[in-house]
Amino acid sequence: MTEAQLDIQEIARRGQALYDERIRPLVETEANIGNHLTLDILTGDYEIADRGVESGVKLRERRPEGILYGVRIGYDAVYGYHHRPRRQTS
Repeated sequence: MTEAQLDIQEIARRGQALYDERIRPLVETEANIGNHLTLDILTGDYEIADRGVESGVKLRERRPEGILYGVRIGYDAVYGYHHRPRRQTS
């Protein structure tokens, strides 16, 4: 399956579900709060870095055919336009 076969909403749905169900319990620690995580929705493989572009580049090196999705660990959004992303408490 390629990215062209999935629309952006489906990539986001699958990525968020994978993060919530399998990855969040492993990475959402005080040491990682605020860092960016990029994951491959096909394999579940992921990278964490200070910036989203860094985690994406690292993961793309290992998974060049992957379909990537990004989150900011511990926050409701990666970036904000008219507000700052809010820290999630649960």
